[in-house]
Amino acid sequence: MNLPSHFEGLLADHHQLESLFDHSYYFSLDLQAQTLIQALSTELSSAPNDLLLSQSCSNMLLCSLQRHIQDPHKHVNHRLNMDHLDLYIESHLSTKISVSELAGSAFLCDSQFFLLFKQQVGMTPHQYVLHKRLHRAKHLLIHSQLSLMEISQHCGFASQSSFTQSFSRLFSISPARFRKMA
Repeated sequence: MNLPSHFEGLLADHHQLESLFDHSYYFSLDLQAQTLIQALSTELSSAPNDLLLSQSCSNMLLCSLQRHIQDPHKHVNHRLNMDHLDLYIESHLSTKISVSELAGSAFLCDSQFFLLFKQQVGMTPHQYVLHKRLHRAKHLLIHSQLSLMEISQHCGFASQSSFTQSFSRLFSISPARFRKMA
């Protein structure tokens, strides 16, 4: 790793820092690490021109990362917390949900999240969200008097037409017909 010469002297142990970047790592950030990162971010944004604060926060972050990487119990078990993701999806079903938002809620980059999600769930995040939307719509068709247009909006569809098309494709019946049969 090539660090500017003035930066190398700011770090307690340059060789330990270099070892952080020897390999690609996946590790989970526990609540303590997440809290630390949020606190450091808040501190840095409160005094963006304070060089000493910036250096101290950088050192603290790097030391924390090193601890997570070197502790074998902290490495990712390659399982997504589906309860957390389901909660996020359920609370945002009426809006557009991007892979980036889901990845961010799992503290992963988009590509890592996409691969782990597909391996674990067996479908893409987009397909999974669509299934969640359609199952919510199915519930609303049975348990509410909302119009098809209102249901399509509540479930995050761009139009009633796209809702009807997706519903019919998954359940092999139109939403209106399903409601009549329910």
